[in-house]
Amino acid sequence: MTRQLDIVFYGMACFDAVDGGYRVLLPDGRDASAMGIPAHNAAIWIRNRDKTAAARWDWPSQDNDFLIGDPCELQVTGANATKLDTSGFEERLANLTDSDPNFTLADEPEAVVEMFIDRGTLTAHQFPTGMILVKWRVEIEDASVLRFDAGRNWIEVPQDADQVVIANAGITSERSQRSRVSHFRLFRKLATQKTGDLEPQPPRATPQRFGVALIQPSHDYMVARSPRVDCSGVFAR
Repeated sequence: MTRQLDIVFYGMACFDAVDGGYRVLLPDGRDASAMGIPAHNAAIWIRNRDKTAAARWDWPSQDNDFLIGDPCELQVTGANATKLDTSGFEERLANLTDSDPNFTLADEPEAVVEMFIDRGTLTAHQFPTGMILVKWRVEIEDASVLRFDAGRNWIEVPQDADQVVIANAGITSERSQRSRVSHFRLFRKLATQKTGDLEPQPPRATPQRFGVALIQPSHDYMVARSPRVDCSGVFAR
């Protein structure tokens, strides 16, 4: 028997099409003050909170919310090697080359998380605010455990977990809510050209409406605001 689990990308994530799947990069926003935008924190949230996830985690964590404190390669193991289905995903995120035709990923992008997706089903989901989330649905054997490894740190997802969220979102404050500076420029961290405005453009194809129910964290170390359209996921090319 198998079960399915939804892994949701919330906030700023870049999907780079490579042989066999997608390389996913979360731009490093831990110190974004030079860009005139608030700090952004990357984290893994296991839902629901009353099913404690086994973990070894050197960074702050609380009630199944795990902050990613340093740049890392995140590996996901335990999912069946199903064919990658992107029919509900391709062209449904903003493309960085539509914002800047010269946008090119750096050989060593400033990412706080880098990971690879080569199986499961990817879909894009848009909300009335314009925010777009990416859902990655994977298949797992009942006897298997889905595991996240980040260097010496690891998390094992409980078998009856409802959802996992990989987040990269800004910190709430009245000042940041009033700011007219686009958080989208954080994607410059991944580029060869590090400076200059970068404004989001509409996706080339329309994402499906809704399709994701998301529970946000409520702890002091990671207070996320709902991302605006300029904090949604993007394609790199």
